[in-house]
Amino acid sequence: MIKHPPYHLRPNKAVDRYLLVEILDRLEVLFDWSEYTYLGFGGPYLEDCRLIHEHHPEINLCSIEIDSDTHLRQNFHKFTSKLTCRHYELGYGSFLSTDFVEGTKAVAWLDYTDFTYKNFEEFISTIQKVGENSFVRITLKARLDKALIHMEEGEKNQFVDEFRTRYNDVLPPDFTAAMMATQADYRNLVCRMIGMAAGRAELEEDFVFRPISLSHYSDGTEMVSATGVLCRNNQVDAISQRLQGWNFFKSEFGDPHKIDVPFLTLKERLHLEKYLPYLPANTNVGQQLKDALAYNIDDTLTESISKFQQYADFYRHYPSFVKALL
Repeated sequence: MIKHPPYHLRPNKAVDRYLLVEILDRLEVLFDWSEYTYLGFGGPYLEDCRLIHEHHPEINLCSIEIDSDTHLRQNFHKFTSKLTCRHYELGYGSFLSTDFVEGTKAVAWLDYTDFTYKNFEEFISTIQKVGENSFVRITLKARLDKALIHMEEGEKNQFVDEFRTRYNDVLPPDFTAAMMATQADYRNLVCRMIGMAAGRAELEEDFVFRPISLSHYSDGTEMVSATGVLCRNNQVDAISQRLQGWNFFKSEFGDPHKIDVPFLTLKERLHLEKYLPYLPANTNVGQQLKDALAYNIDDTLTESISKFQQYADFYRHYPSFVKALL
């Protein structure tokens, strides 16, 4: 049986989920979500499906799972008749080739926990299968192997050459070893690889797949999420205008927005939220929130201020975990 991390208890992951919902909220004036189906890898707790249903109950839901026991857990936790749980031994690609009706309007989240070329292939297939004005998000592991940093030059060159061979079809044409020099470099490389994969999708004339949000966060390991929309060229501006001014809007594949919210108690959050959103945007909000609590929440003052700024950015999406006796 697959062992699943407790994603429902991880605040960075929860914030990333809420960003997808915020995209839907901001674009609902343009689209009728009742025409859409949400496709995702719900896992045993179906947290992403629950969140979509809570905010947009008009959307049909479909969770795809290859593990038989996890599939049974999903059916045990099924919470609405609008949710369908599919069991496919051969993974997401099998679902696309058998059950999915090509051209269906979809909000699809390919939420992987690893990094393989197969992930990119399924991402490309999904873009090619979904209908006009569909949204496709992919989440990939983006952790640079620490051993690479300490390798001798010869070993490092061999590693880079093997990486180039394995992922050549989705690597940017200017790929060099320097793009794997640091964690930040590698993270941006992964984002560009996602863009290259999207560019390989065979689309009808006048259609384009454009990014609208990119984020990175630690979820036990470094992860990258990229969300894009499949639309006609003449629809790009209308979608972009609805997202202009949103702090997490990205129109290019690269430089993802950081999600790194602090672990705070409910009492701390209630105290800080007395100041939000009333602090002026042109001030050092992180510093002012730090002053409001009068103590650091990380190892250094600089790191603490950064964490407080993250909380200011994402407090609307910060999850509440409650312990209850039943």
